[in-house]
Amino acid sequence: MPIEINIPKDLIKDFQDYGNNIAKNIATQVRDALTEEYNYSVQQFYASYDPKQYKRQESLYKTGKKYYRNPHGTRFYGGVEIYPDKMGTHHQSNDYILDISLMGIHGEPQIAITPPWILDHMLTYRNLLFDSIDVNDGGIGSTAISKAKSNSYTILKFK
Repeated sequence: MPIEINIPKDLIKDFQDYGNNIAKNIATQVRDALTEEYNYSVQQFYASYDPKQYKRQESLYKTGKKYYRNPHGTRFYGGVEIYPDKMGTHHQSNDYILDISLMGIHGEPQIAITPPWILDHMLTYRNLLFDSIDVNDGGIGSTAISKAKSNSYTILKFK
């Protein structure tokens, strides 16, 4: 015969808040890590080639923006958005310059293709980062849980 247990609404709300705090913490950690890695990959892209026939503007450093969104209170998104709108003025469109740069192509009229390819690097890094979300190994998940436990809740308490 089943046993009926009455769980207080405040405890249910605490568990929901706790879960949301974990998700928010993971999203912000992923956001910060991806943004930092994007800036690093841009630096490596520039270091891989010295232009011979044009002056580099280094405008790719202005393209990565931290991204965080919580549209419903139960879903959290974090990452880096890449926009060409603040790159400055080029002889080609900013969209074009950003596109070829993400693929590892440097400048015109002398075109050079060199590693690292920013887009490939970022996709590989994203996958490695997602693999590190495991809650048991000291990765992003366990850090997010620790932060969530430090918040205050109505009934829920952690030692």
